[in-house]
Amino acid sequence: MEDSQINFTEESKIESIETESAKIFEKQIEEEISIPKHQWLALAMKKHPDALELRERTHPLTKVQSFSKLFLSDKTEAKYHLSNELMVELLLQHLQFLGLKKSMQTLQEESNIKCPKSHLKKSRLQALLQIGLNTPNQLWEMGLPDMLNEQSIEFLENFEEQQEEEENSQNNIPFWEEPIRPGENISFTESNNEREPQIIKAATKLIERYHVPKLKSTTEEEYTTKKKAIQLRVINVLKLWIESHFSDFNPRLIHDISLFVDNTLVKDKYISLAKHLRNAIANKIDGKNTDGLATNLEMPPEPKVPKNIFSPKMTFFDIDEEEIARQMTLAEFSIFSTIQSKELLNQAWNKPKLKHRAPNVLRMIYRFNDIALQVATAIILPTKVRDRSRTLAKFIRVAEHLKALNNYNTLMALIAGINSTPVHRLKQTWTEIPYRSYEIFNGLLDLMSSNSSYKNYRTSLRNSVPPCIPYLGIYLTDLTFTEDGSPDFIDNLINFSKRRLICDYILEIQQLQQLGYNLQPVLQIQNFLEKFPKLSEEELYKKSLEVEPREQTISTN
Repeated sequence: MEDSQINFTEESKIESIETESAKIFEKQIEEEISIPKHQWLALAMKKHPDALELRERTHPLTKVQSFSKLFLSDKTEAKYHLSNELMVELLLQHLQFLGLKKSMQTLQEESNIKCPKSHLKKSRLQALLQIGLNTPNQLWEMGLPDMLNEQSIEFLENFEEQQEEEENSQNNIPFWEEPIRPGENISFTESNNEREPQIIKAATKLIERYHVPKLKSTTEEEYTTKKKAIQLRVINVLKLWIESHFSDFNPRLIHDISLFVDNTLVKDKYISLAKHLRNAIANKIDGKNTDGLATNLEMPPEPKVPKNIFSPKMTFFDIDEEEIARQMTLAEFSIFSTIQSKELLNQAWNKPKLKHRAPNVLRMIYRFNDIALQVATAIILPTKVRDRSRTLAKFIRVAEHLKALNNYNTLMALIAGINSTPVHRLKQTWTEIPYRSYEIFNGLLDLMSSNSSYKNYRTSLRNSVPPCIPYLGIYLTDLTFTEDGSPDFIDNLINFSKRRLICDYILEIQQLQQLGYNLQPVLQIQNFLEKFPKLSEEELYKKSLEVEPREQTISTN
């Protein structure tokens, strides 16, 4: 934040001390981390996605000056000025409209200003902003202070009604009365089998409505039956939404649905359903996952713990390969199981401005890259060929156990590290490993080969019995291909085929998230593996040339 944006209200002496302290702290920071100042904000936003989201939401507020020049280019200065009292009144009335009574009361107590009465259907702040966006000159002539008086109510109400009429005139046919017009508002996939139902390919957007209007062509009995059926479907969709995708709910949405449940559903005598929805919301808010991961009731296998598990001298070779694979799998699944469906939309993991929406996908990606570098580093660092070959062979056996555990993501990370250029070129090291290890690795390479769009891997994944961790990179590639390769709209209709395909990929991931691994975590081993050294790709290649120069002949040392 720039100095000009900070208002110092303390005495000059205190201000001087604070400024000097800030400079000292800044200097210490610069000495400890050599990060350019222009990168600080980017790093802070990366570490704090919540702050990034808030910054993006409030960013338009920084453009108010240019916005006003664009819409009122002939006005050089404000005609009227809002006092602090008027601004607080606007905020109080807006909080009251939103139902945020506690915030409103707190603001009243701190400002000693009472919330003004309002007869409008919307908040005055919202109405003023809407008028300002649509008719800025009208707002200029009337003056903001006048807009807060009772004389302004008639104008605001008339403006609101005018807006509603304009919106209704654009499409005055309710969706429930709109006829199905193939080619205009809906299209279906082609089918050669008359017995197969047609699948919607693209259509206009439909909004589910609980309050079903009575059509002129229906009798009272028909209307009652149809109304109840539609209402039950709406309630069922709401139930599934709460239980399966509660991450979509913000405080405002929770408030609106709670009011709907407590008022409308109870009034319509859906007492038991209202209670169920109320409990579902409460459980989600309290962190009780009513549809959590399925678990295995059997006892987990006894972990293969080395005798020197608590010794600081424990090495990689002291730990059994199968137990290494187990602990890597538990750590991997703990991240994989937390990926939410919204993280997989709009390629959020691949776009700088949207990355804060996909924290767990990014954790999987970062972990994948770290493991690949750690594996390559562990193989290359030993100076003796014998030690490098021994490390390489052990990682191959770990990879074999990862395959047995259906942990394809960590398996692919190990393969990436073993098959990286700095390791692949170590001819002496590869010559010294057992032939059996060489065969195993070639089999794993064939399994995870990208040939024919990962045909072998996809077949193996389909035949795997959960628990299972898929290679996430392929899903991200498939989602990217679908997002970029298919249009969002077909002849101005929503492309349902594209949405359905994206949904299928996400559903596959969600199904694999449901069953966890029945294994005993050993934190000492997990912490040991996480602390493996990690060189950069450039450092790895340089070290690879040091331990086995290009012209060096094969040695049996």
